[in-house]
Amino acid sequence: MTNVASIQQARDRVLQMARQIEELAQTAAPPETFFPEFLRLLVNSLGARAGAIWMLEGGSRLRLAHELRFAETGIRENSPAAGINDRLLNEALSTGQAVSLSPDDPNSANRLPAAFLVLLAALQVGEESLGVVEIFQRSDAPRDARPGFLQFVEQMVGHASRYLERQQSDAQPQDASSFLTDFEQFMLQLQRGENTEEVATTAANDGRQLLGCDRLSVAIHKGAKTSIVAISGQDSVNARANLTRAMAQIAERVIELREPLTFSGRIDDLPPQIEKPLADFVQESGSRMVKLLPLIEPEPLISRREDEHRRKAPPRPRETIGCLVIEQTAESRPRVTVEARSALLAEHVSAVLTRARQNDRILFLRLWQTLGHGVEWFHGRRLAKTLAAVAGVALVVAALWLVPYDYRVTGKGKLMPVHRHQIFAPENGHVVEIFVRGGDKVKKGQKLLQLSNEQLTAEYHDNLYKLDQAAQKVRSSGAEAEAASREGDRQAMLRAKSARQQAEIERDGLTEIVTIQKKRVDSLLITAPIDGRVASFQLEETLQNRPVQQGELLLEDMDESGPWRLELEVEGSRMGHVLRAWEASPDHKLDVEFIPATALESTFTATLDSISTHSAVSNDQSIIFEMHASTDASKIPDKWIGAEVRAKINCGRRSLGYVLFGDVVEFIRQKLWL
Repeated sequence: MTNVASIQQARDRVLQMARQIEELAQTAAPPETFFPEFLRLLVNSLGARAGAIWMLEGGSRLRLAHELRFAETGIRENSPAAGINDRLLNEALSTGQAVSLSPDDPNSANRLPAAFLVLLAALQVGEESLGVVEIFQRSDAPRDARPGFLQFVEQMVGHASRYLERQQSDAQPQDASSFLTDFEQFMLQLQRGENTEEVATTAANDGRQLLGCDRLSVAIHKGAKTSIVAISGQDSVNARANLTRAMAQIAERVIELREPLTFSGRIDDLPPQIEKPLADFVQESGSRMVKLLPLIEPEPLISRREDEHRRKAPPRPRETIGCLVIEQTAESRPRVTVEARSALLAEHVSAVLTRARQNDRILFLRLWQTLGHGVEWFHGRRLAKTLAAVAGVALVVAALWLVPYDYRVTGKGKLMPVHRHQIFAPENGHVVEIFVRGGDKVKKGQKLLQLSNEQLTAEYHDNLYKLDQAAQKVRSSGAEAEAASREGDRQAMLRAKSARQQAEIERDGLTEIVTIQKKRVDSLLITAPIDGRVASFQLEETLQNRPVQQGELLLEDMDESGPWRLELEVEGSRMGHVLRAWEASPDHKLDVEFIPATALESTFTATLDSISTHSAVSNDQSIIFEMHASTDASKIPDKWIGAEVRAKINCGRRSLGYVLFGDVVEFIRQKLWL
């Protein structure tokens, strides 16, 4: 219990000395009075052995300005230790960072001038280092307490740095022209914001530098909600963070009161609705001074009170649009720049934020701005050029809409003779002899192939033999009947006639069979059905000594001297145009232009005269319709059986725009239609 009480007493003593240092730094004491007292309080609050304050002299050399028991460290009498100490002081001066060096730390033991825990912190005014505070603590100080020692020294040296800053500002008259220049740049940056968020971000970041505070935030009140829009030094605001929520709550209370609020360490004299949210915010932020200024929209430049009086309507009260939250983390007394400039800053930020909020309330503002920029572009000669371009576009659109043009559907196919025969195998068998080659011209009846069917031939000869036997039996039975009749043997005669009748029936049946089999045997010799050309290719490789089945295609015989036609395939999606033109034609014929692959330099004509009544499936598994178009093949040079052709079928006249872009529209509708 005694240990707890002693620890609490020690903490209270340290806090009391820290407040004394802060109060001392806010006084107007001269440096020769301030620094000895500051050093005494700092050394005693830490329970340190010694301390020293080194000040920069001549811009490059540190001199010992103030000390407390520094001689007890033994550094003055030891030249190597003094050199090491000078090097440490220069490092702290150049880096501007607080540092602690311990003799039991392997990384810093060789760098120590004496067997003490050395704490170093630079005295800074702005970005410039003016001196170094050096504290010599006992080397047996607990390790857990050392970070606290360093933090305490850094915080107290911060009070001394602000004391030096005030001394310099009091010694030198404030440069009004410099402030006006900075304020002018601030207002230019502020006016560039186009919306509330941009204006608030500029106000928070640039306003903090103008005021010289540690953090500046902007709260915006919209409807029934107050939100933190910008915090200096942060690219974005996390609305769910505890600090942001606490800041929004206290800002909302200040906006409701429409009165400024300044916190400098005590909240006892504040209204109840302010005390709780302010305490929560100070606990979260750790700020020593908080100043909140409500942002109220300015009075309109043009007074409308006379019009309002005529309408007997009360004037609209000025709206509170937000709040500025100014924070200082190291000192509770507002800095001179904060007191002098915060009201001016709030007034101008309010005016610019009011304009930005008015812009945000305009529906589709970006669209109207874009349209305005576009309309502004049409001035002077550009207007004449634009009107000319619009007139040209209008003429093109009118031409696409009104000018008729032939609409043609594309199909592909091949050029083929009309008269042609496909020759199929009449019986099962083997191809034993081929009399022609692919591409040979043949005459009607000319031998083409010889097939062999041994079973059919054997059956045919067997039936011939049976037919001969039956004919002999008919003759012998007839002779027996005549002999029995001469002899008067009626019974023998009847038997002979009966045998003859049976033999005749057998003979007649065999005669029919033989006749049919003879035709089948004769059909094994395949001849040309018409005068023409053998259109099949490589007959010997595909047919020689090869077994074939009845009905199998063997070769084709085509008449090149007769009429020719185009055998076309048209996609199913294009058939609507063809069928409408086909039905509209009085003779059901459509003009066709085509280019054969054998004569690409010329275009020929044909007449579409037949369309398949059902669809088919092409090799690429798409739906097609087959159709035939007759043509005068005598005009086609180098025509060849099966030559590929690309044809365009004339489907009547449509608008030029539909001819050019109708396929694109139909493709899009086909792909996107659900």
